[in-house]
Amino acid sequence: MKLIKSLFLITWCLSSTYLSAAVTQWDSLTDEQQKFLAPLSEKWNQLPEERQQKLLRGAERFKNMTPQQRERAQKRFKRWQSMSPEQKERLKKQYKRWNKLSPEQKKKLKGKYVEFRQMPKEKRQALRQRWQELTPKQRKAFREKLKANTDK
Repeated sequence: MKLIKSLFLITWCLSSTYLSAAVTQWDSLTDEQQKFLAPLSEKWNQLPEERQQKLLRGAERFKNMTPQQRERAQKRFKRWQSMSPEQKERLKKQYKRWNKLSPEQKKKLKGKYVEFRQMPKEKRQALRQRWQELTPKQRKAFREKLKANTDK
């Protein structure tokens, strides 16, 4: 009985591994998926399974977007591609910090962002200029004060 269970388990593992691998081969993708993922065609079969699945989910989301959403996503992707590795790393850290915020903190920050965007251009530029003139120590103190106010 143990032998049968072992053989069954081995057979199941091998077949699921085979099926999993077959699903991710470039030739097994639909024409629509291949069209969207064409820039990756040469290296698709070498990508890790997890990365392939993530890309396939992204392609599915893109397919279901409105034309305006697609245009916005494409602009963001082009901007991402043009960033330096340092800029990308900084943005990833900001994204992680954002995800750690509570819904209330996110709502408050979104409100501040909208408020900033609605300011006259000259006032926004003046605020940016003041920020750039601060020393690293002053910036740190400002961030800490802001964080303390956001946590309330």
